[in-house]
Amino acid sequence: AMALARPVFGRMTHFAEEPGRVTMAIVVDCSASMTHQDGALTRMAQARSAALRALAGLRRGDQVCLIPAGGTARQSPLFTGDLQATVNRISDLKSSAGAADFADAIATAVDALSHQPGGEKRLVLVCDKQASSWANVDDKLAADLRARMAQMGAAFSVVTVGSDSAENIAIESAAIVNPPAVALNGAQLEVKLHNY
Repeated sequence: AMALARPVFGRMTHFAEEPGRVTMAIVVDCSASMTHQDGALTRMAQARSAALRALAGLRRGDQVCLIPAGGTARQSPLFTGDLQATVNRISDLKSSAGAADFADAIATAVDALSHQPGGEKRLVLVCDKQASSWANVDDKLAADLRARMAQMGAAFSVVTVGSDSAENIAIESAAIVNPPAVALNGAQLEVKLHNY
């Protein structure tokens, strides 16, 4: 009976194995704000721990790619089944002086996931709550990415690191109140701050 049912049995076992395979893209914020010290650890150290926790749920045969957001130019993401090599890459992540562009990083991750065959697909973003990193994510892009993720049946998780403090202040403008400014003489500045 098994010999006669072999083509059906082969297809059934193929489908039984496929959903168990996980393909995960991990985007880690490597912007300058990640150097901020929250308690005993920097946000970058907390981000590395969070990325390693996400990786800990994978098994042999699963695929993962790591996408640093911010800093130097990013290479095309490559998926690998070598989880230990990815652990090493996560441990080597460092924050940079540059800003993170989550619109670009998330779009890159979605593109990479869309080229992966079957199974369960996950996108994990590990970041702090820096508003400027989300500046390029508008409603149109968010809707497009959401539709593409739904089409793949992919899950999207955002893991935030850092304190829950809402103090995220940026200088919007600075102007001299009593121009002209003269070298070696005091001047008054009007500085506008924005608490994000």
